Amino acid sequence: MTIPLRNIPDLPKDLFAGVPADVPVIDTSNYYPYPLLRDGQIPKLASGALTESEWV
Repeated sequence: MTIPLRNIPDLPKDLFAGVPADVPVIDTSNYYPYPLLRDGQIPKLASGALTESEWV
């Protein structure tokens, strides 16, 4: 499942609690940073400080 990157901070912090460590979680999101598109600006991604997967 993919949700917009801008909504990731709204997910419950314990979303994966109870999921075994050996279960793969695949990040299928794509950052669309432009103001008129889905995600707007996420400063740490726009500056290159983090990759999308690190931020997620």
